[in-house]
Amino acid sequence: MRWARVRSPAARPRGEHASARAREESPAIWLPQHNEPVTLCLPSGETLPARVIERGRDALLVVIVVPTKRLREGELRRLELEYANPGGRVRLKGRVTQSEGGKEGVQLRIEAPELIEVVQERRHVRVAAECPIALRAGVHEDPLIAHTVDLSAGGLLLADAEDLDIGEQLEFQLGITPGTPPVTGVVEVVRMDAAGNVGVHFTSITPAERWRLIRFTLDCQSEEMFRHPDLDEDDGRVAWREDG
Repeated sequence: MRWARVRSPAARPRGEHASARAREESPAIWLPQHNEPVTLCLPSGETLPARVIERGRDALLVVIVVPTKRLREGELRRLELEYANPGGRVRLKGRVTQSEGGKEGVQLRIEAPELIEVVQERRHVRVAAECPIALRAGVHEDPLIAHTVDLSAGGLLLADAEDLDIGEQLEFQLGITPGTPPVTGVVEVVRMDAAGNVGVHFTSITPAERWRLIRFTLDCQSEEMFRHPDLDEDDGRVAWREDG
């Protein structure tokens, strides 16, 4: 198999590394809006209807809209919040504290929300988009550089990747938005078309990374435009990013 070797990106100032880490650590979540109905899922399997009464960048304040007792500490620790948006059914967790809301009922503050899963209620949206991607068969291999023809939250169609074999699994780093870390995971080659394009589907991808792809495809649809992200601004090529 032919692998393209690429140079590492130039060293960045310390402040840029810090800002990049902050972007990577921030949750890729569309939080529900003010007054939006949500569902609180208790560890017992019981669900409670609630409503958002305050929404911040990294916190939500919700009120339980049915009569209920204050939740126990164990229930707060394992509480999950579920709601619907254009990407599907979203479930998240976070640091939860509660307070009495007077006539409104029990209020819960959820801070530092962390995505658990997104379950799309319809087939994955596929959009035409040319995004740089680096694929690698193993830790000691050099990455193969290609680009997407189209993509969805379930898989990709790749150009410039003719040397791949059906059934092969590869780690990938996909650039979708300039200035943000690449989407990462593992893909498996499942088909090749007459034009030489290679179809792959995701075999290993975190809920947060899949959510980033869902958001990207929805953004592409709403803006009716292609994105041409660049991971290495020095020469417009993708450079494999080593962590640690």
